[in-house]
Amino acid sequence: MGVTTCTSPDQYVTMHRDNGIQEDLEKITLEKVNYKQWKKVKINDGKERMKIVDIELGKDDFKVEMVKQFEGFTCLVDRVKAQYTAVRDMKKQLPNNHALVQMDFAENYSCQTLEEIQSAYWNASMVTLHPTITYVRSTDGSIVHFSTVYVSSVLQHNASMVYAILKDLINHLKDDNPELTNIHFWTDSTTSQYRNKSIFDLISSCETKFSIKASWHYFECGHGKGPCDGIGGTTKRNADNAVKQGKATIQDGHDFMAWALSESASQISYRYISTEEFENSRKEIENRLKEIKPVKGTMKLHAVAAIADGRILTKETTCVCQQCFGDYGFKETTQCNWTVQSILKNHDQLTPDVHQTEIDEVEIQNNVPTETEISLDDQIKIGSYVAAIYDNIVYMGKVLEIDAPEKEMNISFMGRGKLEGHYRWPSTEDTVWIDFTKILCRVNDPTPTRRSRRVFVFQIEDVAESERRFSEYLHS
Repeated sequence: MGVTTCTSPDQYVTMHRDNGIQEDLEKITLEKVNYKQWKKVKINDGKERMKIVDIELGKDDFKVEMVKQFEGFTCLVDRVKAQYTAVRDMKKQLPNNHALVQMDFAENYSCQTLEEIQSAYWNASMVTLHPTITYVRSTDGSIVHFSTVYVSSVLQHNASMVYAILKDLINHLKDDNPELTNIHFWTDSTTSQYRNKSIFDLISSCETKFSIKASWHYFECGHGKGPCDGIGGTTKRNADNAVKQGKATIQDGHDFMAWALSESASQISYRYISTEEFENSRKEIENRLKEIKPVKGTMKLHAVAAIADGRILTKETTCVCQQCFGDYGFKETTQCNWTVQSILKNHDQLTPDVHQTEIDEVEIQNNVPTETEISLDDQIKIGSYVAAIYDNIVYMGKVLEIDAPEKEMNISFMGRGKLEGHYRWPSTEDTVWIDFTKILCRVNDPTPTRRSRRVFVFQIEDVAESERRFSEYLHS
């Protein structure tokens, strides 16, 4: 193609940050450009898998696509660097009576025994592992840290499990450090686990529930290994070695915990989350869903700090400068572009919980207000169903709110069913603010299938139109 580049994408961004990539693109002499890209594709069973696919574009279309990709990747690189700089600076200037906690779900541990029959191998049980590393300032002024791995036989890695873990973690920290006033969590930005309205609600209410003020900060997903990866890997390796040496038989979470507690020489501590603790947390979160609303721009946020119960500060990247961060945590009055947001619904505007049961959707859809419209070709209103792009995949959902000035819609998304073309409401509401540019088209209301009123289908014409517009979006 006549273009000189480098093997490191980060280095390429640094090289072209000031002048862009137009000069390189002008060197392309081919009329057709072939390249490979990761995309989700449908396979035989109707499910989707990420695969590398071959793409061919005309020279001009390729240039447009490259500029769009470069601009997006440059912003991503900036966010990655900003968050790693912020966590490093926060550790350096961590005030007394503050704690910083880095945590993440490790890959599930696959149980095994020293000698097992073939069917046991193919039906091995799994155990949830959730490493945490806590940093505090000691009495001599230095920063010390300690590692804890949470163990559970419950395999659901969601906000309910996170809440169950945090209840134990915070209470344990408060027992050891009664003067603790602030806690700052650092995790990746997985929406099903850490970056969602239930976690935002927990942040705002943490002081009320646990007498400690909270903030939460998000790394970009999949960018670099952190200390939790090392703790998780070490834990699983030590467990495997104990099994291979005949020192332990691990067949479930209780066995794993029994082995872990026998490791007297280990510098890692272990705590167990029971099914009962998980269920209690799940019920608390589900009961609270009727009272809270999604936060605008959730997918862009990388910093959330509590102001009071129901009110939070949000920002696209974390800032720990003296104007923003101090002995009392994050400050509401600052010049660094933090936004104050409410996560509680107004009591006079409470709407029915569309996910209270999976079959109520058809019955309440006509009661949703429809007076608000936006200037899109399809005249989408509150209560309309739309096809929208979320995580670069097309999903169907219902419009709950429209913020015309911010050009965003709050959409309650349906999940895909087991069969192709089937959709159903998830047991836990999945609502996200989506930019207008990611709304493909309005679709007709779904209809229940003959077999189940919990499973819905959309009209073939609507599905085809959404796929056509998505294809246009990818090549625009």
